[in-house]
Amino acid sequence: HSFIHSFIQNSKTQNPKQKLGLGYVDLYLIHWPMALAEGEATFPTTADGLVIPNTNTTLEETWAEIEKLVDDGLAKAIGVSNFTIPQIQR
Repeated sequence: HSFIHSFIQNSKTQNPKQKLGLGYVDLYLIHWPMALAEGEATFPTTADGLVIPNTNTTLEETWAEIEKLVDDGLAKAIGVSNFTIPQIQR
């Protein structure tokens, strides 16, 4: 199976079977410690080019959803990238 980094968009997990055509992914990674605003754009930005965060979803809520991927057999491992130690300790 391929080694695939899947990114979290809008703090909602997407089933890798549906999104990527795979039975599971080896690693599902939260790439940045922030959720992005919901919408059509992958990286929603203001007119000034600033990324628009989603302030209604916490990192803890996102992680709880990611854990379900392992429980459901859709991901073999989960992890984070670009997090500070305090963010990881939360």
